[in-house]
Amino acid sequence: MKVDYRDILRQEAAARESLHRHHASSRPLSKDYEYIGLMGEYLFADTYNQPRDRTLRPQGDGGWDFYFPGFGGVDVKTARKPYNLLVEEGHLLRERTIYVQCGYSDTTDSSYFVGWAFGWDFDPPVRRFGESPIWNHWLPRRWLYSMGQLPTVLKVA
Repeated sequence: MKVDYRDILRQEAAARESLHRHHASSRPLSKDYEYIGLMGEYLFADTYNQPRDRTLRPQGDGGWDFYFPGFGGVDVKTARKPYNLLVEEGHLLRERTIYVQCGYSDTTDSSYFVGWAFGWDFDPPVRRFGESPIWNHWLPRRWLYSMGQLPTVLKVA
């Protein structure tokens, strides 16, 4: 019997949603938001041969989904409409942090890379997007670095 990785990610997403359901900081911003985030993390882990931390963390992951000794941390952000790379105000890590933007397609139930940025690339101003009550630091996708450059920066090339 073949197991589809997406079934495993859906189970993980349900566990995360349940864990955070009654937390004051919990703000489900879209349908299947945990699953979509895990799809981007899975793509990154698979592409760069990195282990995924599947630990349920009530206080969150501290801002890094992956750690590279030669550089620092990577935080993967995944969105259905990845027009801008968003980092919530108060959560931006400028030093030794890379933010990777992934997109997600409902049609194909798959994620894809858009680009990446250093934490220090973000300017201080924040704004809200659409109806969201969340203030975010942001970079337009056209300002992101190519994924082809990332292995050299992370010292995995």
